[in-house]
Amino acid sequence: MNLAEFALGVASGRNAKDRKTIERRRRQTLPDGTQVDQKWVVTGADKYGLPLPGDDDVILVLLKLATDQGIIDRVVHFSRYEAIQLLRWPLNGKSYRRLEEALERLTGVHIQAKNCFWSAKGKRYLSVAFGLLDDYQIFEHEVGRTSPDQLRMPLTFVRFNEVFFQSLQEKNIKRLDLSFYLGLNSTISKRLYRVLDKRSHQGRKSCELEIYTLASVNLGLDLEHIPYASQIKQKLDIGHRELSEQGYLQSWSYRLSADGQTWFVRYTFAKPAFEPAPTPELSDEETAPGLVQLLLDQGFSQSMAKRLSEQYPDRIQEKLDYFTYLKQHRRQLLDKNPAGWLRKAIEEDYSAPAGYETPQFRQERQQVENARKWAAIDEERRGREEAERNRQLFESLPESKRLELVKQARERLAFLPPSKREALDEDSPVIRAEIAQLLKEMTSEQAPAS
Repeated sequence: MNLAEFALGVASGRNAKDRKTIERRRRQTLPDGTQVDQKWVVTGADKYGLPLPGDDDVILVLLKLATDQGIIDRVVHFSRYEAIQLLRWPLNGKSYRRLEEALERLTGVHIQAKNCFWSAKGKRYLSVAFGLLDDYQIFEHEVGRTSPDQLRMPLTFVRFNEVFFQSLQEKNIKRLDLSFYLGLNSTISKRLYRVLDKRSHQGRKSCELEIYTLASVNLGLDLEHIPYASQIKQKLDIGHRELSEQGYLQSWSYRLSADGQTWFVRYTFAKPAFEPAPTPELSDEETAPGLVQLLLDQGFSQSMAKRLSEQYPDRIQEKLDYFTYLKQHRRQLLDKNPAGWLRKAIEEDYSAPAGYETPQFRQERQQVENARKWAAIDEERRGREEAERNRQLFESLPESKRLELVKQARERLAFLPPSKREALDEDSPVIRAEIAQLLKEMTSEQAPAS
């Protein structure tokens, strides 16, 4: 929740590499009336720069993975395929590189938080300096393969910074509707949703925020380029409209303070903060809930659940599957009485809603997706192995030959300005790509004719 309160990086990727440090300040009033001056300074690594807007999505997915694993270890294992699926990025080489670049930026970021890092354990603000990720590692090869039936997915891991991880273990974290968040189009909408979701999590049905602090501290907008209230409102309204269209905001309105110096925006929430449904606890004798329990979990009374399970035992599982599908994909069809819809669906034997897939079809589709997943992983592995072979071959060549290959690679980049072309060295990605092609041509020429 500290990261929901203070924007992590820049709000726009444009000219992001030109900035290495951003500083955000605000004055916070505590419940007892005490005022605290807060400063949040984010510094990026010289090579990789400040976090970009899309890096917010990556850190949230990492937090989801850590939470799913119980937040028991600073090291969180996952596959890049899994992360890219959660991020809703295309499953291609560009997304794999994009994820790796995001991890590089997040590993290089350093934060100085003066009086603004909340400790849930101590119930107070702390002044700390910390990072987000200490390190990461990508495993390129299959692990533990002893037979085709025992093939295990190659795993990447990240290691959370100790200070940051302790904050997670102190429960200074809440569940976020990640599906809703990732479905938003605008960076402003996403950051605003996190800010407001934190406040609705505190039991509020509405809240009021000062727009300059909201824009600069919470959302990370550069007020040097939009210094006027009218300009800030235009930016905020991008997020307001989208959150309203998506059913999160009921309304928003601006007001000017009595002294005419400060603008505020008041929000009314259309729905409460996201909270996951609790997992039913089973007794020692009960290994799985019966039909009655399944209906009780959906809010039915004991008598109604018993009656339905006795009269329509062959329908309940199917209608519950329809119900789950509508909650995930077409919630508006359930209206304001989901349990009422489910009761009628059981009693009147509703047919499958449009777009619904049977469990058997979903299983078959998952098998196809798994096959594609392994094909993509195998293709990436072969590409990495080829790149490693090219690197070893290049390094085994005499220095004169290596310099000659670099020169030839530059000559192939005729579309670049001469000054920029000459500045490229053998570590440049475009030079490496051309050298790889030259090595391929060189080895094919040396191969004996069949």
